[in-house]
Parts: sequence; structure tokens; C-alpha cells
Amino acid sequence: MLVSTTGKVKRDFKQNILTDNKDKVITVWNVSYEIRSKEITGTIEANYLTHQSEADVTPELIRGFAEFQGTIDGKQGSFTAQEDGRVQNNILKINGRIIDASEELSMLVGRYDYDGILSESVYEIDFDIEF
Repeated sequence: MLVSTTGKVKRDFKQNILTDNKDKVITVWNVSYEIRSKEITGTIEANYLTHQSEADVTPELIRGFAEFQGTIDGKQGSFTAQEDGRVQNNILKINGRIIDASEELSMLVGRYDYDGILSESVYEIDFDIEF
């Protein structure tokens, strides 16, 4: 099932972690997204680590996990996904892979991609999933 929807950031929090090298910044992010469409409705709670070296010259690399809770195609449940991506020139690009699912979504497998302008906090999400 191919589904395109929009995710909107409800809340985010970040904390920089000091490193010995002043040219590298590691940041911990906690982000909550809300998804509303005909096929998919729910929330995603995500935790990310980001790494950037040589401020604003190289892309900011992102790795994390996201937990979805809601309804997909009329089925209630949750899934956990591993996410990898980058931010460059204020453009966010993330790839997610479903690694675990529960309840009526327990047979869910697939992946998704999302991208958008980081400062706008609204992202287009394209799911490629099946039960």
C-alpha cells in the first residue's frame, strides 16, 4: 500500500552534548509528530542523535528510532521504526524502516521516507507498507 500524508511537529526538544572537538556537535532530539490522513492517523514519538562537524559546511547526520501509535487502514496498533537521514541547507530527508509492530498492526512491514524544510515543521511522508 502506497500512502502519502503530512506529518506536523507538535513538540520538539534538543540538547547539545559537549565534545572534546569544538568543530563537532552532537545533539539529542525528542520530537513528537501528528499524522492525519484518510489511511493513517496517529502520533509519532521520535528520539534522534544528530552529528555535525565543521558547522554549516557538512550535512547534519541523523539516526534514531520512532514509535507510531494510531490507526493504519482501519487497524489500530503501534510500530517502531529505525530512521536515518540528514539535514543540509535547512532541508530534512529521512528514511524509516519498520522493525517491530503490535496489536492489529503486528503483521505490518515496510518503509517510509519524509522530507521538507526543517524550519517549517511540516513534512510530506510517503509510506510503502503492507500487512
